[in-house]
Amino acid sequence: MISITCLLIFQGAYAIDMHFSASDGSGDRVSIWDSYNVDDDVKVWGKSSAGFGEGLKIDDIRGLAGPGSIYAVQGYAGSGGYVGMSYIYAEDASQTLARGSAHLTPDALGVVQDVSIKDAEMSAVVSTADRCGRGAMQHAFVGDGSLKSTQTISVNGGIATSQDTQMVGYLPTAFGTAGYMDVNMGPGTLNLQGEGAAVAVSSLDVAGPATVDCKLATGTGNSAWAYGDIRYAESDLGAVGAAAGAGKIDLEADWTGGLPGLFIDGYGEAAAAGIGAIGLDNEIKGTLEARTGDAGTSASGRGIEASNREGIVAAAAAAGNLGVGVDLQNGIIGGGAEAAGVGILAEGRKNEITSETLAAGTGFYGTGAYGGGIEASNRVGTVVAAAAAGGLGGIVDLQNGFIGGGAEAAGVGVMAEGRRNWIASDVLAAGTGWDGTGAYGGGIEAQNREGAIGAAAAAGGLGAGIDLQNGFIAGWAEAAGVGVMAEGRRNWIASDVLAAGTGWYGTGAYGGGIEAQNREGAVGAGAAAGGLGADIDLQNGFIAGWAEAAGVGVLAEGYRNRISSGTLAAGTGWYGTGAIGQDIEASNKEGGVAAAAAAGGLGASFDLQSGFIAGGAEAAGVGVLAEGRRNEISSGTLAAGTGWYGTGAIGQDIEASNKEGGVAAAAAAGGLGAIVDLQSGFIAGGAEAAGVGVVADGKKNEISSGILAAGTGFFGTGALGAEIEASNKEGYVVAAAAAGGVEGAFDFNSGNGIVEAEGAIFGAGAEGGENEIGVGLVAARVGNSADVIAIDVNARSIEGAAGTGVAAGNAELQLTGGTPTSLVAEGSAVGAGGIGATADASADLLMAESGDSTSASGENLRLTVIEGDGIIGAISGTYDSSGPDRVASVEGDVTAGSAMIWGDFSADTSSSASASAENVGAVGTNIYLGSYADDGTAYSEVYSTLGAGGLNFGEMEAYAGDSTQAKLKYKVVGNYQIVAVASSSNPPDFDTDSDGGWAMTIKDVSGEAWTDNTGAHADVI
Repeated sequence: MISITCLLIFQGAYAIDMHFSASDGSGDRVSIWDSYNVDDDVKVWGKSSAGFGEGLKIDDIRGLAGPGSIYAVQGYAGSGGYVGMSYIYAEDASQTLARGSAHLTPDALGVVQDVSIKDAEMSAVVSTADRCGRGAMQHAFVGDGSLKSTQTISVNGGIATSQDTQMVGYLPTAFGTAGYMDVNMGPGTLNLQGEGAAVAVSSLDVAGPATVDCKLATGTGNSAWAYGDIRYAESDLGAVGAAAGAGKIDLEADWTGGLPGLFIDGYGEAAAAGIGAIGLDNEIKGTLEARTGDAGTSASGRGIEASNREGIVAAAAAAGNLGVGVDLQNGIIGGGAEAAGVGILAEGRKNEITSETLAAGTGFYGTGAYGGGIEASNRVGTVVAAAAAGGLGGIVDLQNGFIGGGAEAAGVGVMAEGRRNWIASDVLAAGTGWDGTGAYGGGIEAQNREGAIGAAAAAGGLGAGIDLQNGFIAGWAEAAGVGVMAEGRRNWIASDVLAAGTGWYGTGAYGGGIEAQNREGAVGAGAAAGGLGADIDLQNGFIAGWAEAAGVGVLAEGYRNRISSGTLAAGTGWYGTGAIGQDIEASNKEGGVAAAAAAGGLGASFDLQSGFIAGGAEAAGVGVLAEGRRNEISSGTLAAGTGWYGTGAIGQDIEASNKEGGVAAAAAAGGLGAIVDLQSGFIAGGAEAAGVGVVADGKKNEISSGILAAGTGFFGTGALGAEIEASNKEGYVVAAAAAGGVEGAFDFNSGNGIVEAEGAIFGAGAEGGENEIGVGLVAARVGNSADVIAIDVNARSIEGAAGTGVAAGNAELQLTGGTPTSLVAEGSAVGAGGIGATADASADLLMAESGDSTSASGENLRLTVIEGDGIIGAISGTYDSSGPDRVASVEGDVTAGSAMIWGDFSADTSSSASASAENVGAVGTNIYLGSYADDGTAYSEVYSTLGAGGLNFGEMEAYAGDSTQAKLKYKVVGNYQIVAVASSSNPPDFDTDSDGGWAMTIKDVSGEAWTDNTGAHADVI
């Protein structure tokens, strides 16, 4: 083994340069050089050794010690292409102590320098290395203070540098960088490739010394990376900050053919993460990392903490990329960009934020940002936590006249503003890539007093395509959002999940486990989604478009508000647009609470060449409302949607309670369609709607409903309510369901047209004190016909009124030459109602239908009145502008008495007008029963009064068509009277008959009246 050693020791004011190198004769070479400029009291020593036996190498150790100023540089080089430098600088230091070692081979370098500088006006320690354009560096400096830094250089395949540094003084700053840049430029060409990473920490205190304690590392090889462990950085009055970032660029350009032949192809990407605090008593800590590579560019922060007093603290991570392609020779221009970020902010007084993880990245599969274990606390100011992502792309084909582009974005955030704010979130994330753009927040909590807090997630997408050669334009847009908010005093929000996204399969927003609580202000929770699209063919004069939207929400306003919801979601996509809310609760005192879901769709097409226009619209909604004092709402599910198969809204297990105000629950749906042919002057259209609702107004109100639903689509429009209950004291309660449809066609050339309409409705109501309604099932639908159904209906009132009933009707209008020539209408209804001290109306089944004819029926329809008036019965009627009107009815009345009347009542217009009742019974005082039929030229009537007593097994009939007929039959005990009357005009005739008296035992009584072509007839048995 052969070695050479050089030893140097000196002390004094010297400026000395020293160089030591070695080679083995085969071309391998290593060298080290030193430059020292030191004060008199500084001692410098060093030792270098060269070895050849086990490969060429140099080993070096050195040291510096003493007070004063120092500027020392040591350099390193190897024939393998690396260069390294170490710097030590101290100005008027009270003491400097430095030790270093270096190991050099032709292809590798290892350096360690340990430096301590005390009480210097300025001090710095720097380490750098470079090979073949790739480099890394560490830098630490501080003014008017002290520094202790251990720094390393490693060159062995890649390049890495590090520092472990503690500093106290003015603006202590430490940073590290790594990366490379390769630039090749020729005549009319440019090729640029590069990547880099950096990490830094700094602290500023304008009133005194600041502190930094950190460990940093950077490197580059196949990729560039940077790492920072910020153990401590603080200032009393000023600012502290730390960040890590990375970036990458790849660009190729060729303009040798001038502007017409310009070619550009390239991309760039970057990511960063940081912590900062500005104000009083600032402090930050955490781990930061950034890197580039084949899989993309990323930056992250772990174990982040930042706090201060009366200032601002923030932590954030972000990433983005940009790509461009230009080929003017072929007329192609393309480009794209995407970005994502996550951040936390606290502004005001006594701010504090912590985050287990903050990360952002961009690469082949997209761009994303993530924050985990986030907490932000503030008093008197504002705190915010948010994540967002977005993407943008476009392409232009100048030769073929084609333009295409798209954009998408997503975000999630939590905010608290006011006094004593606090936010916590397990996860905040946002991303955009091949499969779409999304934002997500999990385990969110937000608390505030006297201010406002909000949590939200949103996503949206936009796309367009333009073909100028063929005159074709197409585009689409979609958006979704979900949010929670509390404003006022003593606010609090918690949500397991807030999410929003847009992509290939649509756009959606989701919130799970949501809670919102407030006192004296307002709380709200909502989810919404929408979509919009259009196609335009200018050559063929064709235009088509569509739009759809859905939403669900909960609101409480007033005093002592509270909302909780298991799920809030809304979405739009290939299969339609929808919104859903599950396990919703809303409570309030003295204000109002509301829960709702809605959806709608709109579509249209225009053929301008042929003058053809077609369009359609549909909508559905379901809602619950409580207004007044001590309000409360709960709902298992609220949902609304629109899509290929129609539009619908549903609410399940709904409850609403109130005292002194009003509560309401409702579901509704509707559809609209039209066709217009301008060339032939033809117009056709249709509309349909259905709804179901419950309302209670007054004091001590309460509503509950197993299901409320409404829908419209290809097979018709409907509304459904199941197991509905409504109770009230001193006010009124109502339950109702309705369905209807209208369609028509008109020819402007001939002036001929037709309009048809049909509808059906059910209702139950109670007014007064201690009112109650219960409906096992209620439904309304319109398709080929309109029908409504109600099962197990109840309506009860004490000292007020009660009623229930169903009705159906249809009408047809014909126009000839623009003039109405025919109007035909028909309707049927069954109902019972009463008013008095106690009134009760109920039915086991109520049905109404309107199709080719109308019908209404009530099974076991019952009316009870105590000291009041009431009516129960069935009626049907027809109207024909070219013929007589017809009406038939059967009814029972109570006038200023106490009685009960029951039976199976029905009415229909299938064979003109008819009404009937079976199993009729009555008991009490002042009771009236009657059957009546009228065909416009004749009438028949049979009626009976019961002063006191009872009757049973009764039958009632009425018919009005080509003739009229009325019947009444029953078994009676008590004081009764029965009268039959018939009258006709063709031939003119009149007849009457009657009977009455006291029936001490059961007596069979019957009466009949009728008219025909022989005259009028009346008979009582």
